[in-house]
Amino acid sequence: DAFDEQKPLTPEEREAALKDIAGAPAVVRPFLRRAVGDPMGLKRRMAEAMPRMLFVLLPVFAGIVALFYRGRKYPEHLYFAIHLHTFIFLALGATELLKFTRIPLVVALAAITALIWIPVYATMAFRRVYGGSLKSTVMKEIGIGMLYAVASGVGFVAMIYWVSVGS
Repeated sequence: DAFDEQKPLTPEEREAALKDIAGAPAVVRPFLRRAVGDPMGLKRRMAEAMPRMLFVLLPVFAGIVALFYRGRKYPEHLYFAIHLHTFIFLALGATELLKFTRIPLVVALAAITALIWIPVYATMAFRRVYGGSLKSTVMKEIGIGMLYAVASGVGFVAMIYWVSVGS
């Protein structure tokens, strides 16, 4: 609740939470302690670390694409990964900017447009750069997406741990 309400815990809540944390698995204790001690600071540090994690994941995405599309040198896959990620960031960034209008219909239409246009654009980009039928492209995209989801999950957990144990 402290994350959502953006208010510090009371001393009683903090003591109760710290007591519960003592029984948690050792791996998650640093995160939980940081979340109890400074929830807004943890949220801020995670927001600061997220772009770095996504930047680190770019070459990982290129490597996954290289597994599915052989016959090209790795820098070509990296260039494609940068291109595709840039489009996604621009689409999501435009959606976030439109939230400043405070018009729910505009925000909803932007979100729906991004939700539809990002996978359509990705499929078009994969087909233009790598060729292949629509069916084979979509199947490869599903495989790439699944592997990238696993890599992103690992990256996210590593980022949370890094933010938690850092000063």
